Amino acid sequence: MTPTPEIIRELIEKVEQGSGPDRELDLALIRLEIALLSEDERVRRIDAAWETRNDKDAKSPRLDLVAAWEAATAYQERMLPGWAPASVYEDVGRGFVSSLHGGLYKGSGKSPPRALLSATLRALLSRIQTKGGGDG
Repeated sequence: MTPTPEIIRELIEKVEQGSGPDRELDLALIRLEIALLSEDERVRRIDAAWETRNDKDAKSPRLDLVAAWEAATAYQERMLPGWAPASVYEDVGRGFVSSLHGGLYKGSGKSPPRALLSATLRALLSRIQTKGGGDG
């Protein structure tokens, strides 16, 4: 999958409109992450995953991105390395709102993890559009 602005916009819509756990959406977010990696980084992460799997004492990573704050935060850190942690607040009538990069990127959702993922995807969309002169 080549991550196009259209694909990211669809993910934003699904993240913002849904609620609760969603395995298919989690997998779509993971596919986006993998698609944005360089080939060397893909190999490194696969190797690290196998090492973790073979280590009986290692904690397996949480994949419930849209339902678990820790998983959503880890996703944001992987997708936007070096960015400060997001702020999230409840907005009556809108659910939750997350702000990244000093408020430059905002996302909303029915839960804090979904709001954070929305903001993360909006930042990624902006990056892709800026890099490739995307449509939109």
